[in-house]
Amino acid sequence: MSGPLLTPEQLAERLGMDWPKQKGWIYARSREWVKSNGRRGIPTVKLGHYYRYRENAIDRWTSQLETGEAQS
Repeated sequence: MSGPLLTPEQLAERLGMDWPKQKGWIYARSREWVKSNGRRGIPTVKLGHYYRYRENAIDRWTSQLETGEAQS
């Protein structure tokens, strides 16, 4: 996969979320993605202890949320 990597703060902005308020939710969904081997949560790239997000994966995920194919 290719495309720019977003920070958690950039992801919150892209999703229209308030970063300080939704920080815990974003990190929890990121951990869920990693622990479930990509079956649940936000599509996440884990780099050491950092979480990053590919724009194109987030676009696919939000489309799947709209059609009921994915869970947040």
